[in-house]
Amino acid sequence: MKKKSIRFLMVMMVIVLAIAMSACGDDKSSDDSSGGSGGAPVEKQKDESDQNDDSAKEEKEASNSSSDGAATSVKNFKTSKNGTIVVIESGYRYDGEGSLEVGALVGNANSESAFVDFGLTITAYADDGSILGTEDVTQFTIQPGEIRPFSTSIETKDKEPKKVEIEAIEGDEEKADSKAIKTSDLAVSNVSENVDKEDESISYTGQITNKSKTDTDGGMVVVLLKNKGKIVGTGYEYVDVKAGKKKAFDFTVYGLIEHDKYEMYAYSDYVSD
Repeated sequence: MKKKSIRFLMVMMVIVLAIAMSACGDDKSSDDSSGGSGGAPVEKQKDESDQNDDSAKEEKEASNSSSDGAATSVKNFKTSKNGTIVVIESGYRYDGEGSLEVGALVGNANSESAFVDFGLTITAYADDGSILGTEDVTQFTIQPGEIRPFSTSIETKDKEPKKVEIEAIEGDEEKADSKAIKTSDLAVSNVSENVDKEDESISYTGQITNKSKTDTDGGMVVVLLKNKGKIVGTGYEYVDVKAGKKKAFDFTVYGLIEHDKYEMYAYSDYVSD
């Protein structure tokens, strides 16, 4: 009787030990650690309840996305000695009141040289092929391998375009500037989105940390709204930040733009003397 009791106790101990080891393994696999490289854009995916709520809204303005002029994607963006300015992705939205809102990411694919007066040429066409509006939008300088956001608008003679072309402006190649503030020097954090259905607007708050040794001058924070991977809206606010400091921002995008994700970027087009 005593031997059976001892065997029973030994079997029970083995079972308890096996359960304990399995639980430890589950705890390790469920550890959640997140981080990111400084200066990377903040990406926010809307949860399922938000998406269902948005899909029930009546969209008043037409929205479209265009890859016209796109040369690559962020994931496949590469640099080389002979690289130039490329449109990584672009999209647009007609606001229903004669204005075309355009958002884009532009990259310097040159691994050694900077470019000045680079940017985008945006051209909107009517059904019959006539031009409703065109505009060159430029920024001052972009360093080797840097990616810049664009947020702008052009007038389209109170008509919704049938076609939109978004092409890169290369600008002038020059020597890289080690003192220039790169997009990666400006970290965006603590970002939140608030949809106001009554006001038909979307507001964004957050903060920018300037990790460089130079004060920004002409700094800007840009949001790109996306739906199913395409840019469908954009907005921006000017924000300058002292070297090594943080600065909060708060701005509004008007229109209830249907989207399932947004990306927030910050950059400085100039450097202070």
